[in-house]
Amino acid sequence: MFQDLETICQQIEDAYHPEDLFGVKEVLLPPKMSLTFLQQEYQIFRSQLDPFLTDIQYREQASEALMKLDALFRNAQNKIERFHYGLWGFNSPRPRTEKSFTIGTNRYFVGHRLSADGTADVFQGFLEHNGEYVGEVEIKRAASIAQNHLLQREARALDILHKDQVAQWKHLPFILDRFDSAGQIGLIFRKSYGLTLTEVRKRRAQMRGIDQKHIAWMLDRCLSALGYIHRTGLVNGSITPDTIVIDDRLHNATFIDWSASAHNPARTGERVELRKERNNPFVAPEVLSAGEIGPWSDIYALGKTMIWCLGGDPSTNSIPQRVESEMQGFLRRMVHEDHMKRSSDCWELYDEQCRIKDSLWPRQFQHLDVS
Repeated sequence: MFQDLETICQQIEDAYHPEDLFGVKEVLLPPKMSLTFLQQEYQIFRSQLDPFLTDIQYREQASEALMKLDALFRNAQNKIERFHYGLWGFNSPRPRTEKSFTIGTNRYFVGHRLSADGTADVFQGFLEHNGEYVGEVEIKRAASIAQNHLLQREARALDILHKDQVAQWKHLPFILDRFDSAGQIGLIFRKSYGLTLTEVRKRRAQMRGIDQKHIAWMLDRCLSALGYIHRTGLVNGSITPDTIVIDDRLHNATFIDWSASAHNPARTGERVELRKERNNPFVAPEVLSAGEIGPWSDIYALGKTMIWCLGGDPSTNSIPQRVESEMQGFLRRMVHEDHMKRSSDCWELYDEQCRIKDSLWPRQFQHLDVS
C-alpha cells in the first residue's frame, strides 16, 4: 500500500505545470468541455489518495500530496479560463529575445518573422503571464494602416465563431489578445500545430498527390467545420491549400485566415474581400463576378482545393485516374460553375461523403506521411 502512495505522490510532486499531471488535448476545446476533462482527471488522482487520508499511518504524506494536487487543479482552472491551458511549448524555457510588449498582465516576447504577404506580418511569440512563462503564440500585425480592415474582419469572424461553445473550436484559430502598434492593429493567436496543405504537398511522399483515403478524412473535418461556420452566417471566402492547416497526428484540420470573410452576405450585401484572387482557380466564379455568394462559394473552393491535393488540376477539374470514380464525381459536383447546381449544405455533403467513404474502404486510422 505504501509503495502505491509513493508512486502517486511522486507523480504529483514531479508536476511543475498542471498540464504535466492532468495532460492536454492538444486542440483547443471550449472552457466547459475543457473543465469537464480536467475534473475527470482530477477525480482520478483524488480517488487514489482518498483511502490513504483515512489511514493514520499515511495521512500526513497523503494530505501534503492532496494540497499540491488541489493547487495544480486551481492553477489549471485559471489557465482554462484565460485560454492559456495547454499552450504549445508550455513545458519549455522561453527562447532568448528581449523585444516585448505588455497587454494587461500578459507580456509578449517577439521572435522571428514567420510570414509576410503584404497584408499582414506574422511573428513567433512567447507569452508570460504575471511573470510566468506560459507557452508559444503567434503575433499577427497588419502590414500597414491601410490593411487594418482585413484584420478587423478576421477578428469579427472569429468572435462570431467562438460565441457558442461547440466542438468545432478545434478547427478554428483562437485570438488571445489584441493590440495597436503605431496605428497598425494586431492579433495574438494561440499557436497551433500542423502544416498547410501546400506544405503537405511539398513533402516527398505527397508530391504526386495526397492519397484519396487521406482526402476522405480531411473532407470529414472540413465539411463538419464549414457546416458550423455557415450556420453562423459566415462565408470564409479564402479557402485555398494555403489556408487549411492539417495536424497529421490528430487528423485535425484548421481553417486559418479569416480576413476575406463576409457575414450574412444575402442580407447585408457584404462581399468577400478580394486581394490577389483574380487569377486564383480556387475562388468561386460568383465571388469574382460580384454575384450571389454564400455557403456554396466555400464548397466550391474546398472542392477545388481537394482536387489539387489529389494531384489534379483545379483549373480544368481533371483528377488522376487512380482516384475512385465515386470520389471524382463527388468533388466535381462541389465545383460546378453554376452555384445553383452545387449543394449549399455542408452537413448534407458530409453525410454523402461518409456514405461514399464507407462503401469504398473499412474505417481505420490512416497515417499521413509528412516527412
